[in-house]
Amino acid sequence: MSRVMLQLPETLHCHVASQAQREGVSLQQYILYALTRQLAHSYTVHVVSEEAVAQQQEQLIALLA
Repeated sequence: MSRVMLQLPETLHCHVASQAQREGVSLQQYILYALTRQLAHSYTVHVVSEEAVAQQQEQLIALLA
């Protein structure tokens, strides 16, 4: 396993630490969970409704005009 030294702004550290405490896990476990979740989200296919596709097409056409 690799090690990474990470410096966080104090406000972010407090926020993440309180979230970890609420979840009942260590700060390290919570940070690993959050990173893993973010990476998984990046590779997940999201279904987009037909209405959203039509709206995006309209916005693109308006932008190109």
